[in-house]
Amino acid sequence: CRTCGIGRNLAVMRLARPLQVLGAVVGLALIAWLFAHVGVEAIFGVIGKIYWWQFVLICLAYPLVLIADSIGWYFSFPRRAAPFSQLLLARAAGEAVNAASAVAPVGGEPLRAWLVRPWVPYEESVPSIVVAKTVNTLALVLLIGLALGLALATLQLEHGILIGMAGLLVFEVIGAA
Repeated sequence: CRTCGIGRNLAVMRLARPLQVLGAVVGLALIAWLFAHVGVEAIFGVIGKIYWWQFVLICLAYPLVLIADSIGWYFSFPRRAAPFSQLLLARAAGEAVNAASAVAPVGGEPLRAWLVRPWVPYEESVPSIVVAKTVNTLALVLLIGLALGLALATLQLEHGILIGMAGLLVFEVIGAA
């Protein structure tokens, strides 16, 4: 019916499975292209230089960041939010799209709004994504500022590197503003 949108929701649900399969095929094709283009030896050569504890740190750090981002996104909704597990899954899917798309780091944002639509209307999900993305950008500005301050206090870096880091910080501040 036109007023309740049931037909439209059924059409979207019918498209979900083929889109998942298409995404898996495209992802596998990108991995195959990467191996063919870069070379298996080069990829495994770099991987072989990683110590086991570095791998563990990499694997532990990213889920913690994803969880923290999802908590922040949960609190950016004006009234109600989707269940936290769904927000976490939507964030992970959006990050995957951001990592693989040419429009990164914002290509996954519409996907996040689409994935939480059963719980949150677009009128609330889209502004919450804007708020969450803005807070992430401000956190990045803070991190770059802290890193620059720490580098100035503890390292003897070349003048060009410090100028580059300061320029990046200024660029981030302007972009965030």
